[in-house]
Amino acid sequence: MRYAKRKELFDQGLMTPAQMNAEAGNTCVFIIGNTLFGRPNLDNIKDCPFDSVEELEKHLLEQWNRWVNDWDTVIIVGGFAVDEENVRKYAKLLKGKKMLIKGEYDLKDNKIYYDAGFTEVYSHPIIFRDKLILTPKIMRPETRFKVVY
Repeated sequence: MRYAKRKELFDQGLMTPAQMNAEAGNTCVFIIGNTLFGRPNLDNIKDCPFDSVEELEKHLLEQWNRWVNDWDTVIIVGGFAVDEENVRKYAKLLKGKKMLIKGEYDLKDNKIYYDAGFTEVYSHPIIFRDKLILTPKIMRPETRFKVVY
């Protein structure tokens, strides 16, 4: 299908971004952080537009799966879920190959993430495609890299 037709269907709400990418044969990489699935409340989110944790998590799930195909890669830069139960629960519900760069809120045991279906888990920042440093911590390197945190 030609791009103009895909865009027309997308604009009419008849095609999701994931469907548009699939139709075009695209494989995408997405970067997100601090989803913190299973958080107890919204107290630490400034200007949060959601009335409840359940509403926020429902929105995250819908948008994630609207944009991501099973063959896409999603890199989570710290803060995936608050406990083992929520790691397992949400990893199953979310499309894509999931990679985690662990932050301060992530569980210590990497096996939990691998058992939940993550393809890669890192306990330190990584250099991505020789251009970006992906890290859950603020850093300002004196290098050629851009930092995503």
